Amino acid sequence: MTNHLVSPLTLMWTHQMNKIAVSVSEAAAMLSLGRSSIYELMDACELEKIKFGRRTLITVESINNAVAKRLVNGRAAA
Repeated sequence: MTNHLVSPLTLMWTHQMNKIAVSVSEAAAMLSLGRSSIYELMDACELEKIKFGRRTLITVESINNAVAKRLVNGRAAA
């Protein structure tokens, strides 16, 4: 039997996938971007934000869609 180790990043990503929305910091960690880049993506309407009072959350669906869009655009340019 092979002993498979799972990286902390994989565990975090799997945990985030069970959520509907994540914080700006969580989204930044998921995408390996800075918080300011996440705010820029929200301003460009590439990430969907939800406001609860002062708290800003980003939908996991919009994160997945943004990544998929970049993958498609990257493949088309190659």
